[in-house]
Amino acid sequence: MRVLLAGGGTGGSVTPLLAIAAELRSSFPSVEFLFIGGKRGPEQSLVAAKNIPFVSITAGKLRRYFSFQNVLDLFRVAVGFLQTFFLLGTFRPDVIVSVGSFVAVPVVWAGWVRGIPCLIHQQDIRPGLSNKLSAPFATKITVSFEQSLRDFPPSKSVWVGNPIRLELLRGDRERARTRLGLRDDLPVVLAFGGGTGALHLNQLVAEAGLNLVRRCQIVLLTGSREHRFHVEHPNFHTYEFLTDDMADAYAVADLVVCRAGLSTLSEIAALGKPAIVVPLPGTHQEENAKHFERNQAAVILHEKNLRREILEQTVLNLLSDHDRRSTLGHNIKRLTRLDAGQRLVKEIAEIAHQPELRRIERQLSGRAERLLRNEPLSRHTNFRLGGPADLFVVCRSRRSVIETFRYLHQAEVPYLILGGGANVVCADRGYRGVVVQIKNQEFLVHGHEVEVGAGMNTGQVASRCLQAGLVGMEFVVGIYGTIGGALRGNAGSFGTEMKDVVVSCQVVTPSGVVETWTNQQLKFGYRHSLLKTVSAAVVTVRLRLRPGNVQQAHQKIVEYATYKRTHQPLKYPSAGCLFKNYELGPDDLELRQRFASVLKDNRIPAWALIAEAGCAGMRIGDIQVSDQHANFFLNLGRGRSDDVIILASLVKQKVRDLFGVQLHEEVQFLGFQ
Repeated sequence: MRVLLAGGGTGGSVTPLLAIAAELRSSFPSVEFLFIGGKRGPEQSLVAAKNIPFVSITAGKLRRYFSFQNVLDLFRVAVGFLQTFFLLGTFRPDVIVSVGSFVAVPVVWAGWVRGIPCLIHQQDIRPGLSNKLSAPFATKITVSFEQSLRDFPPSKSVWVGNPIRLELLRGDRERARTRLGLRDDLPVVLAFGGGTGALHLNQLVAEAGLNLVRRCQIVLLTGSREHRFHVEHPNFHTYEFLTDDMADAYAVADLVVCRAGLSTLSEIAALGKPAIVVPLPGTHQEENAKHFERNQAAVILHEKNLRREILEQTVLNLLSDHDRRSTLGHNIKRLTRLDAGQRLVKEIAEIAHQPELRRIERQLSGRAERLLRNEPLSRHTNFRLGGPADLFVVCRSRRSVIETFRYLHQAEVPYLILGGGANVVCADRGYRGVVVQIKNQEFLVHGHEVEVGAGMNTGQVASRCLQAGLVGMEFVVGIYGTIGGALRGNAGSFGTEMKDVVVSCQVVTPSGVVETWTNQQLKFGYRHSLLKTVSAAVVTVRLRLRPGNVQQAHQKIVEYATYKRTHQPLKYPSAGCLFKNYELGPDDLELRQRFASVLKDNRIPAWALIAEAGCAGMRIGDIQVSDQHANFFLNLGRGRSDDVIILASLVKQKVRDLFGVQLHEEVQFLGFQ
């Protein structure tokens, strides 16, 4: 993925872009960046510290008031547009990302002309002029506050929160004291006014610092005016910027004095820092400050009436009131979303991959019967869990399955196979690729053998076999899902497994070749087959059955179904049995004796181990271990697959601690890599 980041003029439009870049690098290590900024702001040094290539363009300031400079700046915007237009032709990004600023406007416009998708992020409550000018040309608009959604077209706007640099969460107090030369017997006040500094705020802090240095230590970040606000005292420390040390400076700070730019507010909110906030008069910062003041999350001082004495006394009052600072820190932390960066990465990735997805979609449209974009996997699984797949493809015929998988293999498109969605847990974040649901349901009888489409439901297979006068498939009743899925996991019940009836299967191999694999080649084991280790797609399954008493077979099906209904929790969605039963070894004499009453085929049912370990009824979020059958995890309504992972880990730990038994999952986890 190639991502162009556009912004500058102030640190407020740069730091969130760097936070987004860090998140993207974490999710996509091979991502390439280019940062386009202005020539006079702090962006070049901030970006260079993160090893991101930087290019400056000519940019005009966007003013809401009349000024003759507006005429000149129109020409500057036009020059910036042309510069960007040619840069885009060289770098060829998959997506442009902007957080506002006058530098970004010509970049977004040039990207639109070039047909490059763009995401703009609105940080502040009140939309800035740059984002208003960019919004008509944006593919997606994300906002920090839910109320900001009303300012943009609903069809392409989404609330995600505001990203912060994750390294800020890893600060160290002791390291800060060493690097910044701080004492450990006095509280620390961290003060700053943004990337370009704040003349009046810096001056007030410096003046107040003459008295405050007797009660606390001050770390003042002045922006570009360091030399003008230096106080000659060992407890007063002045820096132009802090880059690598900023996390430590936040960590050691007992109180923060700052402007109300949303990048700053988001950072101190994520860290839970008590703060004195001085919004820049007549700007969007005043509305940001009001929001935090309404939620009792910061002390707001207005610059118009602010004097040195007021700032000094406010700082001293807060430093002496630990409970007030704790309350402010608690309240401000509630106003942030720590997953904002992840949400933005998800939106960016979807936009960047759209051209590739459109190409794949065109190729598959003549092969598969149905294609859906961003289809939630929760709609197609018994567990009702799972986020959206980039592309959801349904194959209803043998030809469709073969041609679809031949193309996916040859084009090296990442994909997952989904049958009936019975014994699977899909990731909350969904799947970045193609999910293929096999639903071919052909049924051909060849004497005592039948050839069944891999997408046919197991219960339907049993019923069609009886209609043909053949018995032997009654055991699959209650094993929810498709025959292809049952083959893959060697499903079994009531003493019979798939390996006992399978002759062969037709598959599309990873090389795109259609092959027939025999029973022996499938290497069946307990809830296992070769299909679990090789990503081949099953097309059809050939079964060997026998003529028999159809009426007796029907009666057996009724008995099996009744047993399942009375012994399994079917009221809530689940993935069936989550763990495999435990096979006893020669040294498991104590376990053999303890669970003698429930042993089957030399295996202890997983439900018995889980129940005996006291895990029945355990719950994480809306995922619960069933009280009726402890090997069933139930989705009580708003369950998450992440909660399944956590709960499964806790259950395995308890069983391991009590019995020395390591449980292994029977279900398939999709989309977690």
